[in-house]
Amino acid sequence: MDQIMINSDLVAGRQTPWQFRFEDMFTALEQLTALLNEENQMLADFRISSIAGLQEKKSQLSWLIELQKEYLVKNPAMLTAMEDEARSQIQQRGVMLEKALEENFQRLTSARLINQKIVAAVTAVVNDHYGTAGGYNESGERGLVIGRERKSNNALTLNQAV
Repeated sequence: MDQIMINSDLVAGRQTPWQFRFEDMFTALEQLTALLNEENQMLADFRISSIAGLQEKKSQLSWLIELQKEYLVKNPAMLTAMEDEARSQIQQRGVMLEKALEENFQRLTSARLINQKIVAAVTAVVNDHYGTAGGYNESGERGLVIGRERKSNNALTLNQAV
């Protein structure tokens, strides 16, 4: 099989020969699926901050799988020469990864929506509690500004990392 040179964080930033092997693809697909399932459980348990620790490994595995897919696209003979059992295993792992990705997307979307609702609720409470807009009134005295629509300027933002 062909060897190609790669430069990746997976190999500590040094160039190393890489040889495509279906076993490596199986392993990468399984590991990424397991990592997504772990992240999905963290999302279900509302342990959002714990997810950050998975991002580097998830990125590395995604990069590796993309590299393997590109290799197969450039070398279609590998797919045609593949045994039926190996092809079936790749398809099964692909289906499992796709399910984990779909669940991950749904859980991330849900977590983002929940986060937005929490921010809106906190903002509403703060606005209700400190709802008077400061400034000068019609007489030039400090107090309520009458007849103006109050704008919220609270320093609350959506956690973009979710």
